[in-house]
Amino acid sequence: MVGRGARLGIDFGSSHTVAVLHLGGERYEPLLFDASPLLPSAILADDAGGLQTGRDAERGARLDPTRFEPNPKRRSAGPDLDGAGLGGRGVAGVVLMPPAALAVRAAV
Repeated sequence: MVGRGARLGIDFGSSHTVAVLHLGGERYEPLLFDASPLLPSAILADDAGGLQTGRDAERGARLDPTRFEPNPKRRSAGPDLDGAGLGGRGVAGVVLMPPAALAVRAAV
């Protein structure tokens, strides 16, 4: 559990998302995702209509690569205003980033 006064920094990159907790003073602690400080930013549209992220998305892409977006940040701000087509389903660009943020929140 994170105490009061702790701050969270998130770098949502094109390929990976990194999160670090500042615990006060000189104490910084990277969050780990499957024992790694790097969370793949990739997303996958799942069968239930939700979005998977990280390594779960990468694993799911093996079954249906048409539902996979390896670099959602590139798609969210590009000329494709309809966002990514994940398995034929248009997803707005602003929806592409929250799955990684939710994975960070779960790790805190």
